[in-house]
Amino acid sequence: MYHYSLIIDGRNVDHDFSLPFTPKVGDLINSSANDKDPYYLVKGVVLSMNDNYIQLHVQKFSNKLDASSHIDWFN
Repeated sequence: MYHYSLIIDGRNVDHDFSLPFTPKVGDLINSSANDKDPYYLVKGVVLSMNDNYIQLHVQKFSNKLDASSHIDWFN
């Protein structure tokens, strides 16, 4: 099981959580099924030395509507 950390503008904003899949650059992730929760666009993935801890460098959007208005391919 991998543990993830969200990095926004070089700062760790959330750490030690899990996801049902391993995201890659360009993926859009969110913390729950609620459309009003923040969405994150993955811009970089950094593995740790032991490969159990992964840093996700992301761009944050306040909700699904905000993400869809800023990302051309996302509806």
